[in-house]
Amino acid sequence: MPKNHVVYALDKAYEDLAAISLESLLAHTPDLIIHLVVPCSGDYSLIRSICSRWHTVLHIHIIPECFQLELLPQMVQPYFYCIAAINLLKDIQQPVLYMDADTLCLQNIQTIFSLKLSDRWPLAAATHCRPMAERAITLNLSSVYTYYNAGVILFDPRIASSLLSINQFVELFLDEQPRLRFREQCIFNLLVDGKCKTLPNTYNLLSWMRKRNSCHPWHDPAVNPLASDLDWLRDNAIIAHLSAGAIPDHIEYSRLESFDHYWLYVQHCILQGIPAQSYAHYVNTIPSNL
Repeated sequence: MPKNHVVYALDKAYEDLAAISLESLLAHTPDLIIHLVVPCSGDYSLIRSICSRWHTVLHIHIIPECFQLELLPQMVQPYFYCIAAINLLKDIQQPVLYMDADTLCLQNIQTIFSLKLSDRWPLAAATHCRPMAERAITLNLSSVYTYYNAGVILFDPRIASSLLSINQFVELFLDEQPRLRFREQCIFNLLVDGKCKTLPNTYNLLSWMRKRNSCHPWHDPAVNPLASDLDWLRDNAIIAHLSAGAIPDHIEYSRLESFDHYWLYVQHCILQGIPAQSYAHYVNTIPSNL
C-alpha cells in the first residue's frame, strides 16, 4: 500500500514551529512521506534531522520564479506558500494533506486519507465553526458557515492545482485586494466555494475554540449555533491549530492547557534529540503537567 503524503510550506523563520508540528505528526503517524515547500534553498537541518530520526522520506521543493510571488508585497508572500505547495505537488497521484507550521497532532491522522475526493469535490477543509457574515457577504459566498480555514487542507493534487492556480492567486490579490481582508484565505474561499468538502473541526481545532476562551461570545450557543459541539471537538481533537498568537511560549503559564503542555513537551524532545511520545501517552504518564 503506498504511503500517504503530508506537505508543509514555510521559510526558514518558521522552521522551529514546523519542527514541533512535524515531530508531533510522526509521533502519531510515522509511516508518511513528508514534503517541504520553501522559497529558496537552505539546509533546514532541524526538519531533516527529525525525518532522519523517524526514518521518514523527505522531499524539499523550491518555489520557482514563474510563480511570480515577487509581485506581492514581501510581508505577504509567505502566506501564499501553501498555494505554491498545492501547485508544486500536482503530479502526485493520491490525496495530499497540507498542514500549517503552527499545527499540533494529537492522534493518528491516517483516516483522513480515506476521504474520497473527486472532480466535484477536489478538496476538504474545516470551517471556522462560527457564522462569518461579513466575509461571506464581501466574498459572495454561498453560506455564512462555510468560510474555510486554510491551515489544514486535504487536496487532490491534479484537480486542486488547476482550481487553485498560484498565478490566479497572485492576480486576484493584486486586483481584488480591498475585498481580501485575510489575503490568501479569502482568495481560497472565493475559489473553493461549493467545491470543498467540510471536515469536522477535530482536524483543525482553532485557538478561539479552546476552553480558556470560553468567555468569548462565540462559545455561546445563542450567538453561535455551532458552539454546542465545542466540548466534543476538544475531547476528540486530532489536530490542534495554535493560531492567532496561541503559541504556548507566549502564553501565561496559568492559562496553559493539555495541548499547550504537549507542545512544550514535543519542543523539549526536539532539543534533546529524542523521539516524542504520543499525546495519549503523555497525558497518561505525566498528569501533573495538565
